[in-house]
Amino acid sequence: MSESENRLEHERNILGAAYLRPSCIGEIVGQITADDFLQPAHRAIWATMVDLWVKEESLEPGIIVERVNRAGAAEPLAALGGAAFIVELPEECIVFETLSYHVNKIRRASQRYRWGQMLAKLAARATRTEETDEEFLDAIGSEVLRMMLVEGEKAQSSKEKTRKQVLREVVDAIEHAHKNRGSHCLGVPTGIADLDEASRGLRPGQLVILAARPGVGKSALMSQMVEHAAQAGTAVLVFSLEMTALELGKRSIASEASIDAQRLARGEIEPKHWLAIN
Repeated sequence: MSESENRLEHERNILGAAYLRPSCIGEIVGQITADDFLQPAHRAIWATMVDLWVKEESLEPGIIVERVNRAGAAEPLAALGGAAFIVELPEECIVFETLSYHVNKIRRASQRYRWGQMLAKLAARATRTEETDEEFLDAIGSEVLRMMLVEGEKAQSSKEKTRKQVLREVVDAIEHAHKNRGSHCLGVPTGIADLDEASRGLRPGQLVILAARPGVGKSALMSQMVEHAAQAGTAVLVFSLEMTALELGKRSIASEASIDAQRLARGEIEPKHWLAIN
């Protein structure tokens, strides 16, 4: 079986599951879009099924065919067999438990196809002589960034959760807190006991904003929290629009060696300081 035939089989499995049990649409609607389907008729059928499911209307073959034809995909659907094709879709659905497998296969194949198209476009552009090297390199950066943003949005939408999924996570969190009762920190420690006690540590998915007047130690506090988190075994990534990597490194050394950062900047280093730095 070729790669495209394999992909079409995954698509039919998803459409068959959706037709047989419309509630499946709610489980995967945030993970794939109609554009992820390779076959134009499959694309139109999925878009129609989602629209009918959202409006809480029946997924009757006649209604689906009418909507698909109205969307301008009559010819691709007729080539597959029209209404008979839709009626036979459940035969492609083996078990519902494998639905996420088929969804992942389609999403990844669609992603690779989009990247392939973008790279082919850039390869063709590389042969042009009217563009300067700088313009071409800028184009590469812009295209790659655009694709990363698009894929990022798709990945984010795939993280949408049903109420049942959220409640399961709530129960898991409660059980975790119960098992670790007595511990003042359940997440990534900041190194500040009172803050860890109040916040229970930094946890995945949180956005924490540290705000204060200029020059009162926000960056120093951030550096301290970063160092402590790293020492606790957590991978840390720092983006800074304010300081260079060299300046951040100096702050890190000053904090770890317990040396005044200004003394480091002025070069007022004594033998005891070198010992701490080493």
